[in-house]
Amino acid sequence: MKIDDWMKKLIAALLMISAVFYGIHYAVFKDPMFILRYVIAQLGFMPISVILVTMILNKLIGRREKLQRIKKLNMVIGVFFSEAGTDFLKNFLTYDSNSSELIVRFEKVKSWDETKYKSIKNYISENEFKIVVDIGNIERLKDMMVEKRQFLLTLLENPNLLEHESFTELLWALFHITEELDARNGFDDMSSDDFKHISNDLKRAYCQLVLQWILYMKNLKEDYPYLYSFALRTNPYSSLKA
Repeated sequence: MKIDDWMKKLIAALLMISAVFYGIHYAVFKDPMFILRYVIAQLGFMPISVILVTMILNKLIGRREKLQRIKKLNMVIGVFFSEAGTDFLKNFLTYDSNSSELIVRFEKVKSWDETKYKSIKNYISENEFKIVVDIGNIERLKDMMVEKRQFLLTLLENPNLLEHESFTELLWALFHITEELDARNGFDDMSSDDFKHISNDLKRAYCQLVLQWILYMKNLKEDYPYLYSFALRTNPYSSLKA
């Protein structure tokens, strides 16, 4: 392992300071045996010191830093749902032929406990969304995705999101749909296979979006009750039912 020059200078300076103090002690008290016993005692304590510092203290510091990073990530995710995520949910839901079942399940999110959150998450992971994109609604989908394109790019440039793999995958899935739709000048000549391909892309993105929304609501309920109250009032599923 290469040691930087400033580190070498620091080590040399600390050793010199230690030698000076030991020299002063010897000059004043003329007791080399005390110095020897003290050095041996310190060497004996060194492994314990390493354990305390590197294994326990560093772990506590690392945990604290991780919690701070998670808090920052949750703030970014909150911005996403405020600026785009909720709109995506409202719009994507209209492409799902089984949307009524999801609305019934999600309109009472306020009463969910820890067990219910896990149950709903498992349901979404196993559910087969029936997403249908056709010539009658694809223009609306394109307009919405292109409108949010720059915002998605801004989020993808955020280095903090690299640690949140599932949310990053969601952003890439949304951006992929945006790029694919924006690359087309028109949709009149699209084949049924093309529509099926876009429907599958949207289904994958929608499933990831719903899972992130569930985690987002759970986080707000636990840590930000005032924001959670607002999120309940703007619940895309209850508002659609109304």
